[in-house]
Amino acid sequence: MSNIIGKNIQLLRKHLSLSQSDLATKLCISVQAVSKWETGKANPDIYLLPQIAECLKVPVETLFEAQGAPDAARSFWNLPAVEHCIRQLEYLGYRTEKQTAETEKEKRYTLTFSLPRKEQFPLISVLIPVYQVEPYLRACLDSVFAQSYPNLEILLVDDGSTDASPVICQEYIDRGTIPVRYWRYPHQGVSAARQKLVQEARGDLFFFLDADDYIYPNAIFHLYRLMKENHAGAAQCRMERVEEVDYPPLDMDSERISVYQGELLLDQFSCGTSPDGCEDLLRCMLAAKLYRKELLQHVQFPIGKIHEDEALMHRILGECTAVVCTSLPLYRYYQNPDSLMKKTFSHARYDALDAIADRIQYTEQMGHPFAAQMNRLRLCFECIRMIRETKANIGENDPWIPKLRIRYEEALSDLLPEPLLPEALTELLQSWKNDPFRGEKPSYWETARKLYHKKFRSHAD
Repeated sequence: MSNIIGKNIQLLRKHLSLSQSDLATKLCISVQAVSKWETGKANPDIYLLPQIAECLKVPVETLFEAQGAPDAARSFWNLPAVEHCIRQLEYLGYRTEKQTAETEKEKRYTLTFSLPRKEQFPLISVLIPVYQVEPYLRACLDSVFAQSYPNLEILLVDDGSTDASPVICQEYIDRGTIPVRYWRYPHQGVSAARQKLVQEARGDLFFFLDADDYIYPNAIFHLYRLMKENHAGAAQCRMERVEEVDYPPLDMDSERISVYQGELLLDQFSCGTSPDGCEDLLRCMLAAKLYRKELLQHVQFPIGKIHEDEALMHRILGECTAVVCTSLPLYRYYQNPDSLMKKTFSHARYDALDAIADRIQYTEQMGHPFAAQMNRLRLCFECIRMIRETKANIGENDPWIPKLRIRYEEALSDLLPEPLLPEALTELLQSWKNDPFRGEKPSYWETARKLYHKKFRSHAD
């Protein structure tokens, strides 16, 4: 086995009768990584061992034994090495124990580890809406089947796909190693699919995953552990855009954790800032987050509309005492050219305005006047953006442009006067009533962050 793992990956491919490409797909890594193993220029990283073990149908402990670690134990000469291994194994979900043996000449550390039992963990439902994702669906589902978290169910709702997506779903139902439930309906849109997923989920925790994306093998376990350690209602990892299926090594030592909590949670979310100034901001996307089921059980998705993430996230976060975010890019966001939000501009994009208007109403009702004001400012900015994009993509005589201008004026009337706004910005906002195409539109998020710090720095003083 030691020749198979790390020293000669060709034997692994021969044993499984796989090409480089097929092996890379099974292990959820790049072909370049397999090539490096074959030439002896690299060894598999520790986080890949569960996937390799699944390919070989052997316990992961066997792979450690193959590397000279009998009884699932590894010995190290130095403390940093064993501590690094502990972090990696705990990230995978293993229970670890470190022992020290010291003589006059040396100190040796031995690490023992074991996988937790399934019944020790709450059921997590992985919720995947499916629509026309034949080229990407296998990578998505492979990444879920490779998860180190021991107690999962997968729910798939096919929103009327006409490609081979239903056939691929059936392939994974037949695997049997993780429970998979599947429904197929006429096309109604992603909101209807997600509503069905939430209604049918049996888990104590929910994780949304888009069918053209995929996640690291350790993603769900790591988010679960962060949620538990921080007593959070939700946990979020960073999303990283990719153009192919690839799992570059993660730098666990550089991880940053941000915890949103207390009265400022909705203010920080509305302004795109964080409690500690980190760049890993709490985002409005439903995906890449693990949720307690209570947060979603009574949520009504806006069926027939787009921007459903924008329409719901403030209501979900408003029920949280804390939300924890990690800087690790555990969610791999594929640049699908056919995805809904990449399509040509249309009037459906105006759904975002309704979502922001609901956020204004909600934050005001929840006693967050500053967040409500910042969302009014954002509604103004978005109205101007929609006016400009409508003219550029549909035409200057489109009948929706006068309606958007009226909506802008109503939002501006609710916003002003606002003493926190710089005079120059107030003048620009006023000028857009007469000419919505005048000047460059500032970034809402940069503006809102500055106003947040101005507001709460002066409040602290």
